[in-house]
Amino acid sequence: MSSDLLQKGKFIVENKLLIGIEEAAAAIGLSGSKLRVMLRQGVIPSVKIGQRRMVPRDGLIAYVESLKAEAGSARAMKAVA
Repeated sequence: MSSDLLQKGKFIVENKLLIGIEEAAAAIGLSGSKLRVMLRQGVIPSVKIGQRRMVPRDGLIAYVESLKAEAGSARAMKAVA
């Protein structure tokens, strides 16, 4: 996995296993509120530690990879049509 996949500005999360919501949102270019909606919907996995909701790094990477795969499939379908 590319080490720069989850870098955005000062938010570098490549060495963390769990990422706070705001940091995770910034890493993929979303607002914290949008990410919270996605977490509630189960689009991206999360865990709760005490009062804090955290996003597993691997779950965030899997989400980004799924978006890339969807985009590739859409392009392939357009090329066939």
